[in-house]
Amino acid sequence: YEGTGQGLARALERHEARGLALQRITLSEPVRWPSGDPVLRLVSDALLLDLAPQPLDAVGESQDAVMEKVHHKDLQGNELLLRELYSLLALAHYRTRPSDLRLLLDETRLEVFALR
Repeated sequence: YEGTGQGLARALERHEARGLALQRITLSEPVRWPSGDPVLRLVSDALLLDLAPQPLDAVGESQDAVMEKVHHKDLQGNELLLRELYSLLALAHYRTRPSDLRLLLDETRLEVFALR
């Protein structure tokens, strides 16, 4: 989402694809928090801020795929499913916010479907 620099990362990827040479610098420890800070770990875990893309599983033939409605109660009771769904949302749409996570878990009028 915007506050994490995802918008800038996407723009730089587009420039790099057009041939702009970029130098990548990676932080090895947090700037705002001491390294290993338990509060940072708690916040990151609670808000799913440390998501990574999930590997794609071969689903076989597309005619075998099934569209399923995912109920918010299913997400509340299945952390793996919640992480997979939220990571897909966050990686597909860089403006995803922690409030979107709350909506997935609490909003009964929100309908979510998954193709499996």
